[in-house]
Amino acid sequence: MARIAVIDLDPANTDWFQLLASAGLEVELVVEPAEISSQARMVLVHAGSRVSAAEETCWQLRDIWPSLPVITASPGTYASEGARLITAGARDHVRLPAHPQDLRFRIEAHLSYARDQVAEVPEAELQGVDPSSPAPLQDILTTLVYSLSHPVLSLDRNGRLLVFNPAAERLLGCSRQAALRDHVISDFFADPTEVTRLERALAARKPGEAYSNDVRVRTLIGEHVPVRFYGAAVRSGSGRVVAYVCLLQDMRELNTMSRRLEETTRQLIETEVRAKEAIGGRNMAHELNQPLTVAMGSIELLTTRGDVPADVVRRLERTYDQLRRMADLVRELPYERHSKVSTPSIPPSSTP
Repeated sequence: MARIAVIDLDPANTDWFQLLASAGLEVELVVEPAEISSQARMVLVHAGSRVSAAEETCWQLRDIWPSLPVITASPGTYASEGARLITAGARDHVRLPAHPQDLRFRIEAHLSYARDQVAEVPEAELQGVDPSSPAPLQDILTTLVYSLSHPVLSLDRNGRLLVFNPAAERLLGCSRQAALRDHVISDFFADPTEVTRLERALAARKPGEAYSNDVRVRTLIGEHVPVRFYGAAVRSGSGRVVAYVCLLQDMRELNTMSRRLEETTRQLIETEVRAKEAIGGRNMAHELNQPLTVAMGSIELLTTRGDVPADVVRRLERTYDQLRRMADLVRELPYERHSKVSTPSIPPSSTP
């Protein structure tokens, strides 16, 4: 059987260790989720009487090891304890005392389901990785997702949220724990039916192919925010869609910039018409040349940014063309030639 990581929050209960030994499990005892090795394929959390601590441990496991199934165990007689732990991220809850064979059957069933749902990493990708290090690839991906300035969300096929990074908290006004515990993805869309359409579009893409579209999300206070949705389907080794991952780009700033560019373009066209009708001069050429230079330089800088969408780049290029036409007109403006005013000479007064 695959290796099982065990987090024991109530080590005084020796019956728990006898149960593990009787079930014939290959276990590694750890104190906290960060100590779990990359060889572990499941996590058992012995809650004992510390249900709240086990609940927090499940939240941590969901953050650090989202792909590992978690089974919790406690001697409580209340069904609400198991419900709390499953809500926090556990796949199953075992009420102690339990029969060793029953525990083993449950573990085997969840391991089989996990193998079917998540494709294993090819051995070639693990070459050169120190086996004693705790899942470096997982650490890298977790750090990347939670440090991005763009919201990143992941959900299963039922719309249940699996990943909700700090940027998503800031954009949608919802804490990670509340999002994972109380919400589904459609709660954060201005049009909940949009989720079904996006899921179909993602499932229709080839493996590894992303899909993007402009949608509106809804914050907890009801504000509708325009975002650009980038997503992809996560597939198992057999090609089945098992989850979705998406990144959201807040378009409010870019939309504001686009409107300002459109207004600037309109004003430049009007200025061009007036410039054609105006009588040129050195002062006019100077006054027009300075703002034109600034505007053209700013557009050149904006078009080099990788986060500017293609449609905005096209608008920028059209604006740049108008500015260039204006610059050509300015260069063609005739200089004013001020004629020198001759002051008539006054003959010296004659001495009487």
